[in-house]
Amino acid sequence: MNAYTDEESDMHIIYSDLHHSVQDSCNAAGIETLSPRYGATRDGNRKALPAEHLPKGYEPPRFRVQMEESQTEDVA
Repeated sequence: MNAYTDEESDMHIIYSDLHHSVQDSCNAAGIETLSPRYGATRDGNRKALPAEHLPKGYEPPRFRVQMEESQTEDVA
């Protein structure tokens, strides 16, 4: 997204308001917006949305874990 303004002195406020509006709109639509740092530390279980934007009775999905057989051999 690109935005332009001729109000240089208010640019920081305009950008802040724009980012706030984008985040609120995405949250209301059920779209998670994550930064790379947050995405790397997130456990992925619960949606990263404010509680007021989650469906009533929302339950986080359970983790699915698949175990693979070990590739190592026991050497006696």
